[in-house]
Amino acid sequence: MYHYSRDYAALDWHPLRTRMPPLDPFLAEVIGDPRLSLSGLMREQMQRLPLDISLEYRSSIHAWLFKLLREIQRVTCALDACRPF
Repeated sequence: MYHYSRDYAALDWHPLRTRMPPLDPFLAEVIGDPRLSLSGLMREQMQRLPLDISLEYRSSIHAWLFKLLREIQRVTCALDACRPF
């Protein structure tokens, strides 16, 4: 049995959800490597990264991260629209 905080319960009951786009298991391992800078990848996809990642994998990670950030923006905008003034 899990015991959640009141804040967690409030979020759990809220109708808005963020959906994480599917990600290839290999790319999930690459993203988990602390040597990889996701912000660096987003700033310049072609930069030389500390990991030897192919252009195809860099493009896939970039596209996945962009979808995830767009989803977060969608939820944030919906929350802003609901905020009382």
